[in-house]
Amino acid sequence: MTWRHIELVRALTKIREDIKVLSDRIEALSHIQPAPLKQVYLSTGIRLTADTLKGFSGPASAEQIAKITGRSRPVESSHLNELFRTGIANKGKRGRKKVFTLKEEYYAEG
Repeated sequence: MTWRHIELVRALTKIREDIKVLSDRIEALSHIQPAPLKQVYLSTGIRLTADTLKGFSGPASAEQIAKITGRSRPVESSHLNELFRTGIANKGKRGRKKVFTLKEEYYAEG
């Protein structure tokens, strides 16, 4: 065997050992359960908006939320957009109006 051939065999053996280590690590990680959802803490104002949104059976606009909470539409719009930015709500359109729905994983929370 030539020197080059010996080096190639060593390199391939090292690669095979590295693949085995990685395979074992992947196998170990595949048994890990995902962490439970973290509890989300919201300010009182945003919590009222989220709780009101939770009461709708479908998407709701800032105007609809404002009619229930008694606050202005711009305030509710700001709170709804904050819920969207933090990943708690989805945003869509109904005509020209923006509408929001609370994501399912947040329905169980108090």
